[in-house]
Amino acid sequence: MGFVEDFKEVISNRYKSIREFSIKADIAYSTVDNILKRKSLNIGIDTAKKICKELNMDLDSFVNGKLLDKKVLPIENKDIDEQLHSLIEEMGYNNALMFDGEPLDDKTKELLIKSLQNVMLN
Repeated sequence: MGFVEDFKEVISNRYKSIREFSIKADIAYSTVDNILKRKSLNIGIDTAKKICKELNMDLDSFVNGKLLDKKVLPIENKDIDEQLHSLIEEMGYNNALMFDGEPLDDKTKELLIKSLQNVMLN
């Protein structure tokens, strides 16, 4: 598959429509549509950055056509939950999570995890 086909696949896997992707990425629908219809593959750096930000991938992968890399596949909620719990636990062991010089209690750790999940999933 080429770049355009990969781009179409990523969008169809992660979004309800091209319009939804263009709105979330803050890119004109016509720009995305032109890329997908191969009318224009010559996009500006700002557009490329917006695409990368929305797809959660680095610019290098995008420029090199690695759209189907693991970095752009949908992240499962359970994976985020497991990673956050692991990270918070590890930080707790290293005394990196403190407030006012005291380690965070379990309830505060859970609230921190919920807050981070909300930011990551919205």
